[in-house]
Amino acid sequence: MDPRSGKASGAGLAETVRAYPVSRPHLGWWLSIGGGLTLVFALALSDGAWSEWVNVFGGFPGRFAVRCIAAGAAALHVSEGVLARLAVRKGLPAARCWGIQTLLVGYPSLRLLLLEPAAPERRSIA
Repeated sequence: MDPRSGKASGAGLAETVRAYPVSRPHLGWWLSIGGGLTLVFALALSDGAWSEWVNVFGGFPGRFAVRCIAAGAAALHVSEGVLARLAVRKGLPAARCWGIQTLLVGYPSLRLLLLEPAAPERRSIA
């Protein structure tokens, strides 16, 4: 935040990103998972989107199945986001960032978190 203008500055965001390093999944993961979740939730929750889907694809795989997939995806992403609390146990400085990223992207972020080494001061000697 720029104190003179009261507006957010890009430099502040860049400093925050450098201060809290988080390994990020490839852009392809963000696009495919974000697009897929958007499509599934639009079909599950919007009557207009569902009617267009039926006109184009004939209603396959069925509205109930799409709603079950949406509920399962939401549960899976929330559980992976909670599991990302592992970042706190590893002593990583950006534990909250890991949790948010894993909530949004899911497995690709969790895989990177599991590969991330623990902070030096938190490693056990035994």
